[in-house]
Amino acid sequence: MPVAYINIGSNMGDRHALIEQAVAHIEHLCDTSARRAPMFCSKPWGYRSNAEFLNLGIMVDTDMTPIELLHGLQAIEKKISATPHRDSAGNYIDREIDIDIVSIDGVIMNKPELTLPHPRMHLRDFVFMPIALLDSKWRHPVLGASPLRLTKECGEWYNGGIVVGIGEALWDMFPEGKKMGGAPANFAYHVMCQGFQSIVVSSLGDDDLGQEIEAAFKEVGLNYLLEKTDFPTGTVQVSLDDKGVPQYEITEDVAWDNIPLTEKLLWLASATSVVCFGTLAQRSAKSRHAINTFIDAMPHDALKVFDINLRQEFYSRDVIHDSLLRCNILKINDEELAIVSEIFALGGDFKAQCRELLTRYALKILILTCGEKGSYVFADGDLSYMETPKVEVVDTVGAGDAFTATFIASIMKGDTIRDAHQKAVEVSAFVCTQEGAMPQYEQ
Repeated sequence: MPVAYINIGSNMGDRHALIEQAVAHIEHLCDTSARRAPMFCSKPWGYRSNAEFLNLGIMVDTDMTPIELLHGLQAIEKKISATPHRDSAGNYIDREIDIDIVSIDGVIMNKPELTLPHPRMHLRDFVFMPIALLDSKWRHPVLGASPLRLTKECGEWYNGGIVVGIGEALWDMFPEGKKMGGAPANFAYHVMCQGFQSIVVSSLGDDDLGQEIEAAFKEVGLNYLLEKTDFPTGTVQVSLDDKGVPQYEITEDVAWDNIPLTEKLLWLASATSVVCFGTLAQRSAKSRHAINTFIDAMPHDALKVFDINLRQEFYSRDVIHDSLLRCNILKINDEELAIVSEIFALGGDFKAQCRELLTRYALKILILTCGEKGSYVFADGDLSYMETPKVEVVDTVGAGDAFTATFIASIMKGDTIRDAHQKAVEVSAFVCTQEGAMPQYEQ
């Protein structure tokens, strides 16, 4: 019989008595005895109050459907207390009883009234710590994390939630050998190196190259959600000119052209605070649908970074326009800006073109990189310019991704745009001195 993990909380009235009342009702509803974890105290989550919560995590066997269980628990809440959970503006408030379904075995679902597992459980130690004590073998069905791992990494999740790079995952095939590639994976890797929890989302083939990508991600400690497909794992033939600038020949009709829209992906979207995406993985209708649906399912206040990443002929006006409508941060280089300006008939010099994009699409930030000529960040009428450091370039593969990732991570840490820009320039320059897009480094 399925096992439901339920969290009961109270920060008003006789908290112990209210929680015990809730447990009795739940046991009656499910016709079983509840297994209990120790009670935990916690500060209010999502709002400010001096009233501390008392929390109890329980496990119950139930043959009810998730929606049936939800409706039963909601009825119990109303029996115990008429106190609402939110005020008229939709903000959390103190409450006598709060009952949440945290997880039901390996169920993954995304309905307007219920998302399982709870989309913010990994942020709340008072939610997942009881599961660690009740069932040490439990694993988060999307993140793959054990309660112990969530306990260890809770501080990192708190830093800013989940950061996702979604799109292509592939091998860059250099003359001297292959290296992990794909802008989303590069972005996720460098965000991770800045101290945040990140996940790369893509698809792989059921082949040796796909297995090697998984092994490589595990080796560098990068979390991933990689669906297996009947298509081959993607590859890109990379050649470098005499300045170390890469040229790409990108294989078509591969695994990352076929990213499926799954319940796991929709759950991850609901828990994601930052996403980075581009145009390349949107060259196929299937992956484009999955990426756009993911972005649309994210919280309204999330950062949505469009690293435009124009490659060969794999883009269109419609894809660029739709992506600009969905993002609130744009990363573009000078060559890409020239193409976009022609497509959208942007007038004036490059600064006027950037400001026009910023205004037309209501962007928070626009990042423009110009190679050796420096980089610019436009935001709310402000402009930050940084020169590109003079370094001995080995190759520039992944330097732009490192720039974007470091800038976003710095903003998440609360840095000013100027300070975030400076850090991004430094890390990008470092990556240029290394082979491949994912060098080891310490921050």
